[in-house]
Amino acid sequence: MTKRGYRNLLWGISVFGVLCFIFKNSLMPASASSEESGSFFELLRSVFPSITHHTVRKLAHLSEYALLGAHFALIPYLWKTPTRITLPVMLLFGTLVGVLDEGIQRFVPGRGASLADVALDSFGYLVGLVLVFALLRLRKERRHA
Repeated sequence: MTKRGYRNLLWGISVFGVLCFIFKNSLMPASASSEESGSFFELLRSVFPSITHHTVRKLAHLSEYALLGAHFALIPYLWKTPTRITLPVMLLFGTLVGVLDEGIQRFVPGRGASLADVALDSFGYLVGLVLVFALLRLRKERRHA
């Protein structure tokens, strides 16, 4: 296998891992999910006393989707395809994962689907895309300077 093939394989495994992480969190019943985020909430509250549990849960949505978006921002770099071609597909994929994620929660005890969470997930995904695009552009500019 070529060096490029290994990079693509590692990228695929990593994307699969992020998707599994996202869906695993969605499949948790509300009580287990609350308990898991509760320990992180207590840690954050020691640093930011006014933070709420609700805010921590929303930041978790934003973060996991930003991670997914960051992975997908690497597609033009790894596959040598123009961003203008892959960007619409990447945006659609991020939104579809958010819709599927919320759809899964509809069938989990104590959880529910929320369009606001789909919007938050999509925003987090977009943040991840933009951050990686900006870093790759900065890297490219430094190389040519």
